[in-house]
Amino acid sequence: MFSHNNLNLALFEIKLASPHKNLILLKGNQNEVENVPFEGNVKLSIPNDVHVRKIKLNLIGEFNVQYFRRTTSGLIIDQIVDRFCILKVEWNNLLTSPDGIIQFGNYGDDVMQYSKIATLKSSSTTQTSSSSKPSADRPVFLRTSSHPILSAHGVPSTGTASPAGSITSSNNSSTTSLLKLRKSGIDGTPFENLNPNPSHSFLLPKGNYNLPFKVYLPTNICETIEGISCGKVQYKMLCTISRGKFEKPITTSKYIRILRTLHPLNLNLIDSIDIANVWPKKLQYNVSLAKKGVAIGSTIPISVIIVPLVKGLGLKSISACIVQHFHVSHDTNKSPEYELLLGKQDLKIPSHNELGEDKWTIKTFYKVPNNLSSLTQTCELKNNFVTVKHRIRISIQLKNKEGHVSELRANLPINVYVSAYSGHVIANHFTIDQENQDVFEEDKHSQDILFKKDRSLPNTPNLSDVEDSTVDNDLDREDEAPPLYQAHVYDRVYDMNLPQTPLEQFRSQDNTPLHSANTSMTQLSSYFDDAFGLQSQTLPKTPPIPLDVEKLCKIPTYDQAVDADDDVAGDLSTPAPNYSDEESDEESSLSSDSIPRPKMTKWKSMDRNQFRLGSRTNGIHSLPHSPLSRSPIRGLIDESSESIDERDIRAKSPTPSFSSLPQFHLRFSKKRS
Repeated sequence: MFSHNNLNLALFEIKLASPHKNLILLKGNQNEVENVPFEGNVKLSIPNDVHVRKIKLNLIGEFNVQYFRRTTSGLIIDQIVDRFCILKVEWNNLLTSPDGIIQFGNYGDDVMQYSKIATLKSSSTTQTSSSSKPSADRPVFLRTSSHPILSAHGVPSTGTASPAGSITSSNNSSTTSLLKLRKSGIDGTPFENLNPNPSHSFLLPKGNYNLPFKVYLPTNICETIEGISCGKVQYKMLCTISRGKFEKPITTSKYIRILRTLHPLNLNLIDSIDIANVWPKKLQYNVSLAKKGVAIGSTIPISVIIVPLVKGLGLKSISACIVQHFHVSHDTNKSPEYELLLGKQDLKIPSHNELGEDKWTIKTFYKVPNNLSSLTQTCELKNNFVTVKHRIRISIQLKNKEGHVSELRANLPINVYVSAYSGHVIANHFTIDQENQDVFEEDKHSQDILFKKDRSLPNTPNLSDVEDSTVDNDLDREDEAPPLYQAHVYDRVYDMNLPQTPLEQFRSQDNTPLHSANTSMTQLSSYFDDAFGLQSQTLPKTPPIPLDVEKLCKIPTYDQAVDADDDVAGDLSTPAPNYSDEESDEESSLSSDSIPRPKMTKWKSMDRNQFRLGSRTNGIHSLPHSPLSRSPIRGLIDESSESIDERDIRAKSPTPSFSSLPQFHLRFSKKRS
């Protein structure tokens, strides 16, 4: 309950439009994410009529660093404590516009001191917008003693009506202009068509109000970091209702988290990792993980294979932990490299009787910590603000024959990520102290549930938990199915004749079919001249021909295709030509259904016996090298009308200079049908 000067607000809350509570989850890094929409609503419940000046909303991202600067010997020489701003988005007045403007933190911006964000220009005077609505309006005329306030379309603001049914009424005074709604309670922006002006004031009747806000954040936005001591990246939203000059504003705040997960096509969700080596004169080992990507709060299987090389060697225990390396950098300063051991556990191993004599095969599992306030995801923020890397350390204790214990350590690099499907992810609760410069206060005794599974996980996982975790990891690789063909009418089209950029046109287009029934003829008529008055005629509507998709997609079998070819071939009534023998006419002619063959013409310039000059030796035709006066190919083309039926045609080499090369023979065989 918020109260001041007899003003009681039953509800004043910032609601973020996200499937997760107060959290934005991005799939992929800055090169894999297309855009980052940030939208929601500010909910108000006003029991009485309220006079307000504006409702302002801010999204601020902070980068707080705190570490000791040391010498090479480890002595502390200085302490670094800084508070930076990495993002600021402002909605100057939610009563007039739902679009936010990025004042700082866009592409190319670094960091700035938090105390200097008040010097940034207000969104009312900034013309560059990063919202979903392109700004192609003309500049607004300034109010003077002789000119009224004009809207973006040149209409005086004293007579402008908004879609919400509001009426603008102005006093004769040159200082203030009062605007009042016709009805109480609005779901949307009440005065969206009104240009912002400091002289405007609004009278909100009692009722429930739902004021939307939206903006597109840069894809390289820093994700929330809470679990390291030397630096934290956190986000907050502040909403302020400004009333009068002598009245205290009403404010509320919301703690927001922005996290990243792996892209469904990331190789860390598929690739396995292992390490194999030999301990001389002791053992040979192999340690492997099914996937390099490890989800926070999940249960991962670990496979260990040990081959003893000496007698009397035994397995005592196996433990595992996650080693976290991190550091921060800002401006020209960089913190030392820190290393932290997290989630140390003793893994379950089989008994000595279950292990083999020559080879030990161990299948066990490890429960990853589920608190983001202690274990931070693997990340590398823009400009190297924060860098966090991980590896899993598996320690194997071995009992020697002499009685002492040896330890084998295997370190495997892993990628720790946040998953909405694997594990039960929690984080410490944070509040915002509005009376102390809006700083973040951590409540370690209270926790926020970020991602909750349908069932509760036991403290000691078993084999079924490992199988369920594997199924959950498969959900991380699943992405939305491609759209159906029927949905192509909803595709966005870029018009080169418009002055807006493709991105602005994409954001301004509605999600309506491109070729709907009521607009298709209108769009088509604009591309052609109506010289004959065709547009005035009513075209007859022909019913669409129904198509059987299953019949069209059905593939015929091989027998059906062969039968269809036979039917086509049976329609041929003209018989095929025959090969006639010039000397023996008693040979039977070809049947009428045989395949047509071309006629061979006789070469008259040479006697037929010249083709039989070659002798056959060992299956190879050897021909004499007598030069030809005329090319045999040319003779076949020039002469015609007579056919030959010789089975074997042997020709001499057409070029005498190639006598040393093997001779080429032409052999024509006549096949009978």
